[in-house]
Amino acid sequence: MKSQLTVGPPLRTLCAFGLPLVLGSIAHALFNLVDVWLVGRYAPTGPGTIGREAALAAIHAASVLNFLPMLLANGISVATIATVSRAIGAGDGVRAGTVMHRSMMLTLMLGMAIGVLAGVTAPWQIRMLEVSAEAAGAATECLEVMSYGTVTMFALLQITAVERAAGRSTPPVVLLVGANLLNAGASVWLIPRYGAPGTAWATVLSRGLFSVLGLAWLYGRSSDLRAAARTMRGLLRESYVFVKLGIPATLQLFARAVAVLVVTRLLAEGAKTDAEITEISAAYGVALRLEMIAMFACAGWGSAVAAAVGQCLGAGMLDRAIRMAWVGSLAAGAGMVLLGAAFYFGAPQIFPWFVEDEHASRIESLVRYGTDYFRTVAFAYAFVGIGIVLAESVNGSGATRQSFFIDFTLYVGGVWGLSALLLPRNGIAGLWIALLVVHTAAAVVYAACFRSVLRARLHRHP
Repeated sequence: MKSQLTVGPPLRTLCAFGLPLVLGSIAHALFNLVDVWLVGRYAPTGPGTIGREAALAAIHAASVLNFLPMLLANGISVATIATVSRAIGAGDGVRAGTVMHRSMMLTLMLGMAIGVLAGVTAPWQIRMLEVSAEAAGAATECLEVMSYGTVTMFALLQITAVERAAGRSTPPVVLLVGANLLNAGASVWLIPRYGAPGTAWATVLSRGLFSVLGLAWLYGRSSDLRAAARTMRGLLRESYVFVKLGIPATLQLFARAVAVLVVTRLLAEGAKTDAEITEISAAYGVALRLEMIAMFACAGWGSAVAAAVGQCLGAGMLDRAIRMAWVGSLAAGAGMVLLGAAFYFGAPQIFPWFVEDEHASRIESLVRYGTDYFRTVAFAYAFVGIGIVLAESVNGSGATRQSFFIDFTLYVGGVWGLSALLLPRNGIAGLWIALLVVHTAAAVVYAACFRSVLRARLHRHP
């Protein structure tokens, strides 16, 4: 019997399979965007407070650093999806349940261990990022709360991954939407009392509660994933498999995350005063959260294309695999063009919505720096969408090393090298130009090589 991804019109097939993945990815990204909006609206102001711009800079720095541990959890989730879905497809429910249980145990243990390590080193991490003095204290406290709560982030990510592998789309959406709603409600109550760290507490608590609910569903009587007896005996061996399969996905995301860290680190060099560092960091933090919604949507399209490419190559349908990759990438690119236009023209109206401050000059600076960012980088948005999806098509063929090499070269070496060249001449605008060039170059490189990569992988096992 043919898979649904190997038959039917490519666009219709990808929409039917990919839209739930797009919605799920957007739900993940909403955590950070909601946090930024609520901090900008409800963080306390007045004597004895750091102000809302500094609070925005603090939550940006903490969430960027807290994103790094998620890369490992994402890699394990990718490996789990591949293993569990294969077992379910083969009708081996015991194997699927055993893998689910072992991967969950590994995820929880890593979440606790990495969380403690990140929490202990939080002050050092903030110093290395050179956060402004005004925001450093709150940024450290936010990072400590997020880090010690890393296990909740790992658990929710893994639970939703297992549900997708089992072919269930409703539980992930319910868990993620519910966690976001609780996060928003808790933040409204906690931020006015505790400032930026209040939203960190709200995020950890909401993820924790819905992780418990998700675990209850997975291990409850209604679940069709049953772990075999003595599954812990094979945990070490299975962990090696999870890590081996997940490393390429982890490293590829790591390359793009490092680019964000590089830009955040270089903001201090392009600013003239400590206050300007805070203002630019706050604007970049808001812009990045807005972009993440779009990029996570592109990642949803990419996940659909990766599955389609893998199935088409497995069926010997090289031409269809190439068509699916192009259709998915052009769909993502078209969506990004619309979003880029909205950000380009609407930035002056968008940024004031994220902060309320009694000092009009602070709002003006946030709008100015944010508008400058979007009116440079928005020209690359179509290439961003195309590049992300074509990269996932390469991953879907099993050539994960090639995509990692491209991403690492461009998003680490390219961003750093171009920024070092352009920053002294163009100031902060040089950073935005560097991102514009790298995003465009990534799409061009993937467009030039993905056909040959797919052709080479046609008769090879992933």
